Amino acid sequence: MPFARTLPSSLPRRFAGARHAVARTTAGSFELILAERFALRLRGLARLEADQMPPLLFPRCRSLHTYWMAAPIAVAWLDLTLEGERGHAQLLRLDESVGSRRTLRAPGALGREAKRRVAALELPSVQGLLDPSSPTLELTLVGDSRRPGR
Repeated sequence: MPFARTLPSSLPRRFAGARHAVARTTAGSFELILAERFALRLRGLARLEADQMPPLLFPRCRSLHTYWMAAPIAVAWLDLTLEGERGHAQLLRLDESVGSRRTLRAPGALGREAKRRVAALELPSVQGLLDPSSPTLELTLVGDSRRPGR
């Protein structure tokens, strides 16, 4: 793997207790946080500067908003299957440089079962993290983010 990007040692308090995972792609590997709790799903990356934004995965997510975003983000729409501590995701669509005050929806024309597996991955930037020519991610859950910094 060309590189490995880890979560910062000091994360904003909203991420405390959230599970995190390591995603592996052909471009490298990176840590991400799973947005499973309502409060974290609602706030997401809002009001964070780009250098404070960890990759944030929203399982079972067919739409999201970028209200109150301080910086543009990239959104990767995934067909996600999680089984125990491992997961597999296929890139469905990549929306880059999404600005504030937008509402995004998952790609259409998905079957009923696929709609349940759709996930959104918010990233401060896709540079070096995702390779659209090889749209597969392998996930390994590694624990929780008990590193609040503020």
